[in-house]
Amino acid sequence: MPRTLPVNLLPAVSLAAQDAPIRESAIRVPQETLADLQIRLSRTRFPNQIPGSARDYGAHTACMRELAACRPTSCDWRKHEAELNRLPHFQTEIDGLPMRFIHVRSKQPSGGAADRPPAAGPAQCASSSTSPGR
Repeated sequence: MPRTLPVNLLPAVSLAAQDAPIRESAIRVPQETLADLQIRLSRTRFPNQIPGSARDYGAHTACMRELAACRPTSCDWRKHEAELNRLPHFQTEIDGLPMRFIHVRSKQPSGGAADRPPAAGPAQCASSSTSPGR
């Protein structure tokens, strides 16, 4: 059973959220949702990339095609879900909207981003020369 935490334990939360409880949460995606995603991704119709546009007009089409082709068949979502759930997830309501967040204090005394891992995934895809299903 998730426990409710007092707002003063999480100082980064907006003052507007003080009336709503902050509860522990976890990521739990139903299997039916994952199956639906696999079907939707397999049926995705991609636009042609605008020549010379790089990322000026959104995500790189080749990257999106690669992600859509490999994710449903090679991604072990439950493994990633368990990995994400190792972090402390919370949920609350702010201005009538449900909000989910992860609250982890920095290991750096200054609270800086020096202990943040490098970004991985789609941001690196456009420079990848490997084919889907690596």
